[in-house]
Amino acid sequence: MLMWSVAIGTLIGTFPFNMLYTYFGAKYVFFIAGIISSISTILTPLAAGMGFGYFLGMRFLQGIAYSADFAAIGVICVRWASLKQNAFFVSVLTCYTSLSTAITNPIAGVLCESSWGWPGVYYVHGCASLILFTLWLFFYTDHPETHPSVSIVEIEKIHRDKTEGHKNMDTFVPYWEICKNPIILIVWLNALTDIVSAMFLVTYIPTYLNKVLNYNIAHAGLLGALPGLVHIPFKTTCGYLSDKIKTFDEKPKMIFFNTLALGVTAAMYATMGYLPIQYPILAVLVLTLIKAFIGATCGGFYKCGLLVSSCFFNFVKYFILFYRNNKTSRIYKNYEAIFKRLENVSKMCTACSKNFQKTRSTKTKQRKILIL
Repeated sequence: MLMWSVAIGTLIGTFPFNMLYTYFGAKYVFFIAGIISSISTILTPLAAGMGFGYFLGMRFLQGIAYSADFAAIGVICVRWASLKQNAFFVSVLTCYTSLSTAITNPIAGVLCESSWGWPGVYYVHGCASLILFTLWLFFYTDHPETHPSVSIVEIEKIHRDKTEGHKNMDTFVPYWEICKNPIILIVWLNALTDIVSAMFLVTYIPTYLNKVLNYNIAHAGLLGALPGLVHIPFKTTCGYLSDKIKTFDEKPKMIFFNTLALGVTAAMYATMGYLPIQYPILAVLVLTLIKAFIGATCGGFYKCGLLVSSCFFNFVKYFILFYRNNKTSRIYKNYEAIFKRLENVSKMCTACSKNFQKTRSTKTKQRKILIL
């Protein structure tokens, strides 16, 4: 229920935040979402002590705040990215999940085993969020031409070949035309597979490392940060290459990066359940590679969605978040069963390996006896 409450909050908050971004821009709307997230995080230990219902309420507020993320990325890409840097902007901005897990997992592991205990995790991260969102308010502007650090030459590059809709973020959005566009529908379908995979990894890597691979909490936190640390440079590199490679047209480039992101990761997921527990480092390596290759999405369907939807990309991103929470809220309850199956399959593989070695040893002894 703690997972579902976040998903439900995100589901409810997604459309209102998208409308607020359309009319008021991202600066103050995203700041308000950040304050809601920070305060609800700081108050979570107190709410947990007051009762389970209060705890759910704080998690619900965190979901409301989280719903502001995806549409904000769309707004920033449309207003700040030049048409030649779409994939790179998307790759950098969508690294926030991996970056946050890479930072918070080790800190959470240390705090949980310290005298502060688990409440310290919420206090530290809540206070850090307040500082970061205050910095956002001071440094971000919705229009590049009003930012004091942006030169006239840079503004010209950002606005080059853009329509007035790009520059001014027209409040009219052709929702129905976007929703029935077959390319956008394929983008959303690809996004669903990517999101389920990403949420699965972000939410349950520490649990998998601790419960299945038997690492202690501190080590699970440190190893849980590794996939995110590898994901970030791989993702930004894919975004950069997607923009800079001019030898091929956009379509074959997008197909290539999309195949890396979804096809290769699917093959690696298929091997996860057959890795023996006695070789936990192999499982960590495969998880890390899965998280890394998912980063190629920025040059695949995300770039496709941005090129097709143009200045309405924030709605495309909004719908991805809406669909994400509508589906993942139903999927969460099946994750524990998935991990139990992974554990059972891993134990089975380990047992088979031991039986094979035992049988081989017995046959070797029998041969020696026959020779004697």
